[in-house]
Amino acid sequence: MNQDERKKFWDVLLTMHDAAPEHIQQLQKTIIIPNTLCRFRAVNENSLVQLQENKLYFSTSDYYDDPFDTYFYLDYDSIDRQIESIVSLLNNPENKEKVTKIVTSLGIPSEDVLRSLDAATQNPITAEAFEESIKNVRSQILKTLYSICFCEDPLNETLWLKYADSHRGFVVTYDFHSVDTYLCGKDGICKNCPTIQTPPNIYPVYYSNEKYDASRYAIAALLKVSMASSGVSIPQGLLRAADASMIWEIERISLLKKPCHVFDEEWRMIYSQWCVARPCIKLKPKSVIIGYRTPLYKERLIISAATVAGIKDVRKIQINRKDELEAVPIQIKN
Repeated sequence: MNQDERKKFWDVLLTMHDAAPEHIQQLQKTIIIPNTLCRFRAVNENSLVQLQENKLYFSTSDYYDDPFDTYFYLDYDSIDRQIESIVSLLNNPENKEKVTKIVTSLGIPSEDVLRSLDAATQNPITAEAFEESIKNVRSQILKTLYSICFCEDPLNETLWLKYADSHRGFVVTYDFHSVDTYLCGKDGICKNCPTIQTPPNIYPVYYSNEKYDASRYAIAALLKVSMASSGVSIPQGLLRAADASMIWEIERISLLKKPCHVFDEEWRMIYSQWCVARPCIKLKPKSVIIGYRTPLYKERLIISAATVAGIKDVRKIQINRKDELEAVPIQIKN
């Protein structure tokens, strides 16, 4: 997908506020998945084992090289104004009575509400304290949102340098139009796997200097994190409101990157739920491409892992007569 096509996808994503089938279909129409997507890898124990086992592990964005990856924008001026309004309302006895009625309708005893309101009035939260809490929850979010990065072009020279050890690694390509690519769910042990129950989706990354204001998402996440850590049960009405403000937010904050990365032609498989343990997915590669400068001993390790995984299409990068990179099939000896 070119940048204009990615912009069309992004514009529709910004309009998404529910999971209605017709809206999801509208979004899917803007996604043009290439014939193949690929992963650039350095040669190490983890990458070889994953290749051999047809596995890919999701990573959190706090491990990515871009410090602004999934670093969503917060409108602190707006947050400050909201805090000032809340404090002003609570200082008014008439408003306190109204707040009590509203909150007790959600199932919280009135004495608990009044006790909390009195404490909030006597020790009102400051904008600085709230901003610090928001920053902390953002850091927690960065450690709990999982994704896998792909690229459109296996000959992308920038990514060979960045992620494949300066042409000394390898590339794994995947055909997401083929049902044979997806191996998850085909074993009995898979039936209780969360990756099967909520399959991850693949989306294009949009490149822009614009910032996505995720303040509402951060506040809702802060509410859920605070309630969970304090052991306080969240009233169902409040929980539903918080969840409603978070739908599609993970996708929006994960799929916007600065234009300096535009040559990465990135796609992301997003694990759209909070997860404590690192999830993985089993995918059968279409081919493996060995780097132009990959040492012979590493080349043999890659071929061995690919053979165990049942991958028959193994190629190696060379510079052709036009002084361009190309991937040429190599003969695998039994």
